[in-house]
Amino acid sequence: MIRWMRLVFLAAACAMMALISVQLVQSQSTDEIVFIRDSAGTSADLFRRDLAGTYEIQLTDVLTDYQTRYVHDADCSPDGVSIAYSIGGSISVMDADGENVVEILFGGRYSGMSWSPGSAYLVFDSSRGNTHNDELYTSRPDGSQVTRITTSAALESSPDWSPDATHVVSSYSEAGMHGLKVTSADGATSQTIFETSDYVSSPEWSPDGSRIAFVVGAVAEQFHIYTIRPDGSDLTQITSGSFNDATPVWSPDGTKILFASRRDGNTYQLFTMDSNGSNVQRITSTSNDAKDHFPVCWLRTLPPTADLTGTITLPSRTQGTAAYVVDLSVKLADSGGTLVSEHSPTTDVNGTFTLPDLPQGTYGVWLKHDQSLAVMPSVNLDAPAVSLNFGALKMGDANNSNNVNISDFSILSAAYGKSQGQSGYDARADFNGDNSVGT
Repeated sequence: MIRWMRLVFLAAACAMMALISVQLVQSQSTDEIVFIRDSAGTSADLFRRDLAGTYEIQLTDVLTDYQTRYVHDADCSPDGVSIAYSIGGSISVMDADGENVVEILFGGRYSGMSWSPGSAYLVFDSSRGNTHNDELYTSRPDGSQVTRITTSAALESSPDWSPDATHVVSSYSEAGMHGLKVTSADGATSQTIFETSDYVSSPEWSPDGSRIAFVVGAVAEQFHIYTIRPDGSDLTQITSGSFNDATPVWSPDGTKILFASRRDGNTYQLFTMDSNGSNVQRITSTSNDAKDHFPVCWLRTLPPTADLTGTITLPSRTQGTAAYVVDLSVKLADSGGTLVSEHSPTTDVNGTFTLPDLPQGTYGVWLKHDQSLAVMPSVNLDAPAVSLNFGALKMGDANNSNNVNISDFSILSAAYGKSQGQSGYDARADFNGDNSVGT
């Protein structure tokens, strides 16, 4: 007992109270959008900005690079690495920052396009090989393996891939009628799910595949946004008013829709709304009132992550045995002391544990076993995998208060000399994990 008391009070002198605040901060993602800005009819280029509008970069200069005035359509690869865009007579692919532009398809007319969910294919509408109507084609992102998947008298346009990559939705026009078709990715089957005498455009599948957003309107009237189920049921109008709405784009989580609207004047500005049409918010500034804006994709960028592998030492236990398998409490705090995340790992028989997918950065770490005093090292998660030796844990905190005092001594005294199964045995005082206290 004398040895234990010496250890306890030495540990108590080193104990530290928790320094992190109670606010839990989730890892921050960045929402960015890519859109076409038509500069008063002189040129239409791609731009990228964060949703909050704190920064913006121009991605293309088609007037200089292609001697043409307009980007017709574009789409971002699901992995966020690349952007494909059409300028009428060709399709090009570039890095998401506008660099490394490669023309992959040319000859014919190209307009709408969409990346497959795995970023392995593009689907696009084109007049290549068909001088009368645009049809749907698929290809690899390098322009190889071009395959025509529709053959009809209709003009097919604005294709968008389903989240499971099995189907493509597109708008069509034929004999004065307009609507939506869902076509299998190999072109084997096609089903009309909506038809009207009004114009139909810009279909886009929701991320969970449950609904398709699109635009309907007559030339002499207003264009508005609707949603529908992929089987053609539950048609729902979600915007209305004496103005035009256009080009819906779903947020990555499917809770919101980014769209263009003339509700604030004579030019198209960018707005967001909830997926049911409520909570409309303008996101383009009034300084751009003279220019049209049309969204093409909504990106959500997560910070790079790291796996933290930690190792502890339990001086009174035998490594390689079940006594070394213990539950821990681990907390990470940022440089300001605000709690970022909490974890409850279990060690293996060597005292090792792993915390996966942590946002990279520098953290203060708080680690504790139910019977030990906390240790609080710092760690720089600057690589995909980082290891940290937390050293020896100082045992003796029987009541898990992160202090060692008379309360812990009382628990130990009451259980001293007892083993598991005996009256008075208290596992909280079993610091070496051998199912006995002081024997």
